[in-house]
Amino acid sequence: MNEIHEAHKTGIGGSSASVVWGCNPYRTAHDLYAACLGLAPETETTWEMENGNSFEPRIRAWYEAKTKRTGTHTGLIRSKDYPWMIAHLDWMSTDQWTKQDLAATFAEFKFAGRYAAKEWGAPESCQVPLPYFLQGQHYSIVTGIKKWDLCVSICGDRPVIYPCEHDDDIAAELIRKERAFWHDNVLAKVPPPVDGSDSCRQLLTQIYQKSVTPIDFATGETARLLNLFFDVRQNYQAEELNIKELSNKVRAAIGEREGLKTDRGQVTWRARRDGVRVFLAKEFEAEEEVA
Repeated sequence: MNEIHEAHKTGIGGSSASVVWGCNPYRTAHDLYAACLGLAPETETTWEMENGNSFEPRIRAWYEAKTKRTGTHTGLIRSKDYPWMIAHLDWMSTDQWTKQDLAATFAEFKFAGRYAAKEWGAPESCQVPLPYFLQGQHYSIVTGIKKWDLCVSICGDRPVIYPCEHDDDIAAELIRKERAFWHDNVLAKVPPPVDGSDSCRQLLTQIYQKSVTPIDFATGETARLLNLFFDVRQNYQAEELNIKELSNKVRAAIGEREGLKTDRGQVTWRARRDGVRVFLAKEFEAEEEVA
């Protein structure tokens, strides 16, 4: 895991393709940005991940027996044309082959739970979850290989093979999105747009760990942002999603200051004795911690 964690600092891997595309159910662009800049701790291995990893050798053995092909896990592969695109393949054929072979020459092995079963189509079809399909497209771009297999065991049942092929249109869009993310966000050190997600809040906390300047008086767009924040905050229950997004936008506006204020009130983001910054809003005589 440490090798993969370090690799994220040098490029975008296949499992992150769906993050850049915006369809990953578990990670956001803010999570990926933090990983690429080394702002996030190494991902802890969950029980689900351990369970999937423990099944992979069995799925691999079944796949090789079924296809009568042999292969091996690869180390880091980097695209020559798009150097920000990297890959670690579960399996690449070690048989004699060319990139124009009719048979798939790389494969990815998956273990799916019962709740994900409905996302997989009929065996031998290419109806697979979009994040996995994008992962394969990413690897196809990196390696130049046009065909690959997704081999999945659902709830530990007999594995099923889903043959997939390179799609020029999807590949072009994926390259565009990954190029933009790598150059416009990672290399430029510009975070993705602020939203109301917890991952965005966590990223802002990592970027602005300390308050080093005093409370400042907000003007212009920043003052309008604070006043909108106070307006929405009064109807918190009906505007829960909006208040979270606005809270993060105010955090970004505060940055390394202790807070911002207007004639209507002030918002502070000060560090406690333990170093944790606490977000507080004060309007007139009411003060409370908000999302």
